[in-house]
Amino acid sequence: MKKNKMMRNTAALGVAVLLTASVLSGTLAKYTTTAEGTDSARVAKWGIVMNSTGSSTFKDSYDSSVATSKAGEKIVAPGTSGSAIYAVTGTPETAYEITFKGSSENDVYLENGLAYSYAGTDVKYTKPDGSPVERAYYPVNYSVEIKYMGDDAKISKAGTAENAVSINALNTVQTFETLEAAMKALSNTKVTYDTPNTAADLTVELKWAWQFDKDTNTNSIKVSGGHEPNDAYDTVLGDIIAKNTDLTIDGQKVSAMTPAVADKYSTQIGYTLQMTATQVD
Repeated sequence: MKKNKMMRNTAALGVAVLLTASVLSGTLAKYTTTAEGTDSARVAKWGIVMNSTGSSTFKDSYDSSVATSKAGEKIVAPGTSGSAIYAVTGTPETAYEITFKGSSENDVYLENGLAYSYAGTDVKYTKPDGSPVERAYYPVNYSVEIKYMGDDAKISKAGTAENAVSINALNTVQTFETLEAAMKALSNTKVTYDTPNTAADLTVELKWAWQFDKDTNTNSIKVSGGHEPNDAYDTVLGDIIAKNTDLTIDGQKVSAMTPAVADKYSTQIGYTLQMTATQVD
């Protein structure tokens, strides 16, 4: 009996040990690491604004000495001039560049080699030294200046054409004989801002002038014959738009001109200039 009691006690002890081990096994420590990350952001500022400032490039009157006879029409004439300023503002939080796309819709000109007659009298146009005129006549000349007074923008050629003319320096006036040449130069130009948070503060100024006196110009014209204007070609252009019945060009009256002749001159002027700002890497 005593032996059995001891065995029972042993068994009971064994059970107690097993139960204790079972309970302790549920609380043993294990390696564990926990990490958590969070982040947020907003869209980088852009905010580029482009607009034209000042008066219109061309006007319906100039200093009370030249004025259109038809409301709503803008005109140009010898002795007139004008300008337009296009501004770019804003401070993007990215690097960016500004490019230009200009096109000449019309320019005032007379092709070389046309034969003129006033009231049946032939008019011969020559240079002041009497030599023949060898090129087309473009009376309106142009200049372009891209202005930026900071230090963080650089100007360069936009295209890859080796001989393409561009605006080659900031804050420098470049002159052009034709509107087409001025627009092409702008189209071949870009201004780059490599540093984020750089204010654009850029202006493009286009100026034009139709000078009264071209005596110092190699394309200056004089006249011999029945009609004696101060500048013969300027007068022809004015008479074309007035449909002067005394004037014929290549044997055709300006009031009934065929495209074969009409396509050799223009009394209209106009352009389109588009500016684009683009984020760059």
